[in-house]
Amino acid sequence: MNNPSTSYPDRRRYPVGIQTFSEIIEKGYVYIDKTDLMWRMQQMSKYIFLSRPRPTWWSSCPTRST
Repeated sequence: MNNPSTSYPDRRRYPVGIQTFSEIIEKGYVYIDKTDLMWRMQQMSKYIFLSRPRPTWWSSCPTRST
């Protein structure tokens, strides 16, 4: 399998699964600051619901009882 960074040297990689900002910067991953967009969205409405897509296997997981 080809490494995208060597196949396309002018392209940068997305930091999928990387949790630390320092690693994103040090390894040259793409970073897009959306702070301003979040502030504008918050100013537009009193209530905002942000949902995240669930994995396809999520519906097959058994429910946990607490």
